[in-house]
Amino acid sequence: MEHRGRTHGDICLLRGIGIVCAFDPPIETGGTDHRILDCDQPQGLCHAGPITDAGPEGAARGGRHGAVLGVGAALRFLVIAWVPAALKITSNKVPGFLTAMVAVGIVLGAALAARFVRLPTYQRALPAGVLIGIGVCLLPFAKSVSAAVALMIFVGTCSGFFIVPLDALLQRQGEDGVGVGSAIAIQNLYENFSMLALVAGYTAATYTSVPVNDIAVGLGLFIALSMGALTLMRR
Repeated sequence: MEHRGRTHGDICLLRGIGIVCAFDPPIETGGTDHRILDCDQPQGLCHAGPITDAGPEGAARGGRHGAVLGVGAALRFLVIAWVPAALKITSNKVPGFLTAMVAVGIVLGAALAARFVRLPTYQRALPAGVLIGIGVCLLPFAKSVSAAVALMIFVGTCSGFFIVPLDALLQRQGEDGVGVGSAIAIQNLYENFSMLALVAGYTAATYTSVPVNDIAVGLGLFIALSMGALTLMRR
């Protein structure tokens, strides 16, 4: 019974991520050659990936995508620790409910991205990455459940609006390179490395008894500044 709220939130989050995939912006392939990665090629995955072939801009795209998912992984742990510290609520239902609100925001953001962003105008989605960090920074100022719900929906909306165009762009870049399979493999490498790094950073912060509100501000500043820096790399 104690973990039912958290489990419900996890299920809703997975459903939200699934709906994000359904809202990918349309991609005009124009007869692109859909190649797959040949495991017998001597160069291997690290040298055949479309992100590495695209130079600093391609690496920035992969970095932005991975950083957002890494922050999402750390944010789930942060919310579980933040609710009893800030809202004085010890039930696991509230963190699960807030996680579900992030999923609701992801769905809204994905729908907005499908409506207003196309591949040639993917730059419209980049400011949402900075807004994710700002939203996380505002977490210590949420003094009620309703304020926390609104903030989680805001963070989720920005995440969905940001991730969908970047995901479609990376897959399109893979189609033009060595194939979608290789693009997804390298994209997953960025994502898993980012999640590992940020969760490790969160664990180190809690181990050294850093206050949870300070962790929230630090995490928000990291994502805001990193998104801004990676956005400037394309110029």
